[in-house]
Amino acid sequence: MKIFYFSLLLLIVGCSLNSTQEAALNNAVINYVDSHNQGAVMKYVSVAHPKVVAYYNSIGEDAFKDKFELFSQDEGGDYIQDGTVWEIETKGKKIHARYTFLSIGDVFGANSSEIEVVAISEDAGITWFFVDASDYKNDKIFDSDFRLLEL
Repeated sequence: MKIFYFSLLLLIVGCSLNSTQEAALNNAVINYVDSHNQGAVMKYVSVAHPKVVAYYNSIGEDAFKDKFELFSQDEGGDYIQDGTVWEIETKGKKIHARYTFLSIGDVFGANSSEIEVVAISEDAGITWFFVDASDYKNDKIFDSDFRLLEL
């Protein structure tokens, strides 16, 4: 199944990214999804954009915990899958890719919704970090000059 999603990713972003960038983004997406689905908080924080981590750290321990606390689906958390790239914008070495994921809240799939996430690279696609759409639009985290996408 991962091969299908990787192929879909290549098809969608094929015109925007080179093969090295595509591979790095695919690996980063796999790490993001795995850390979220496994409830691996430290790994999840490591794939979050440093500005997001710094912002929530600066407003207090409770805010940081609320933002980054994860639970595996066995412990009542959600499960994300089916990541789809909708658009990619580049400017110099900056690349921003808008994704949506299906978030499933229970094992029967009855409690599902779509979440929007932005993958960000500031080094021409070598490393990637992830930001929830609401944080991407938050002027306290990213000023408007930083954002390449209109969400």
